Amino acid sequence: MTRLSGLDANFLYWETPRTPMHTLKIAVVDTLGLSRGEMRARFVCALQERLAVLPTFRARIHSVPLGLHHPVWAEDPDFDVQRHVYEDRLPQPGTAVEMDEAIGRIAAGPLPRDRPLWAVWILHGLQDGAAAIVFKLHHALADGAACLELMNTALSGAAASSPLEEGRERPRPTSLMRAALRERPSQIAALPRLARDTLQSSLTMAEHRRSAVSAGFKAPFTGPTTVFNRALCAGRQFATARVSLDDMRRIKSRLGVTLNDVVMGVAGGAVRTYLAQAEALPDKALVAAVPVARPRREATQLGGNNLSNLMLSLFTDQEDHEGRIGAIHRANRQAKESHALLGSDRMRDWAEYAPPRLMAATMRLYSRLRLADRHRPPVNLVVSNVRGPAARLWAGAHEVRSLYSVGPILDGIGLNITVWSYAGEMAFSVLGHDQMPLGLRRLTDAIPRVVEELSEPSLLARAC
Repeated sequence: MTRLSGLDANFLYWETPRTPMHTLKIAVVDTLGLSRGEMRARFVCALQERLAVLPTFRARIHSVPLGLHHPVWAEDPDFDVQRHVYEDRLPQPGTAVEMDEAIGRIAAGPLPRDRPLWAVWILHGLQDGAAAIVFKLHHALADGAACLELMNTALSGAAASSPLEEGRERPRPTSLMRAALRERPSQIAALPRLARDTLQSSLTMAEHRRSAVSAGFKAPFTGPTTVFNRALCAGRQFATARVSLDDMRRIKSRLGVTLNDVVMGVAGGAVRTYLAQAEALPDKALVAAVPVARPRREATQLGGNNLSNLMLSLFTDQEDHEGRIGAIHRANRQAKESHALLGSDRMRDWAEYAPPRLMAATMRLYSRLRLADRHRPPVNLVVSNVRGPAARLWAGAHEVRSLYSVGPILDGIGLNITVWSYAGEMAFSVLGHDQMPLGLRRLTDAIPRVVEELSEPSLLARAC
């Protein structure tokens, strides 16, 4: 039995029927001519072999009576891997468009909480004899970096040498309450020191921001309201694009910035193009939440969230791509300095004090009353960049052709752009709500065009 951290538990509290808090990890694999039944049987067998080294895949959530503390993970005595694996066949011709539409449908709706918080869909019928394996994992289970380890282990990690333990009992309410009452007093005793440290670091950060010249580091609720920023319904749209990692690196080197700066600049350029086509481009620049991974206690930690966030301008008010990336680079540098002054652990530390029942009830009421339509958004969108595997992965004998990942969207923050690098490519995955004025394919189609426009100066230089 393991207590969820406050940060992990918050992803449970924020979840409503309209805002499910799972992430999607997609692997497109060769099928080697296997039939539908053979593909499922091999995948289930391989997954079953690896479950002993994936403890969070066998554990379900148990709430503490009276909301005295955050929930706990405990191994599910009724666990059956077959309850977590589904299949579907894509409409023909089985292109990326059909795959993305199917993944959008999978993204809608929360995972059931009467079992471990994950599921897998095998989507058959992709062109060129491929299938898409779609992992749907609750964010309470893992962040992007941990999800990469989880999926890598599930697809191609070494099989476990010991069998699963059988016959685990469900935690009793009385034992959950006793554990909560033992742990809470020491946590409350640490609150005054946390408040003092936070106040001191906040004052230092505010002084740093006043002395800095960049306007790119933003506070919450300072961005404009766009078509992304509204109360959500249950439906989702999903779309993808892939670009060359070498092209992105050449742009980085030519402009003297980081690869993450280029990713954010390309995302900002694509979003600007989309909003202009929808005749909904605001004069004010959009603000993005940018997840920042903190160092893990264990290099191969399989689960949990080690995240903090920066809030940065995407400078979508600038038409010039190079000027936008330069501005993002300066803002990123200042934001990281200010973030270091505040302390990367502050968000995690304060999350420990979230009252479970009050948080969950507040989020359900907020969603039901559609309050996101009545105020400015805290940020306009999420842009996340995760370094994926440089070498190709294999699911048994099946080569993994491409990898995609995307996180959740929230009431008022209805767009998430997540980028994973893999085997020489950068895959952009975009999740949005289903009531946007244009399909998300318009946005992802703009991504390679922005990269091409940024690459043109290099091509011209080589031609000369």
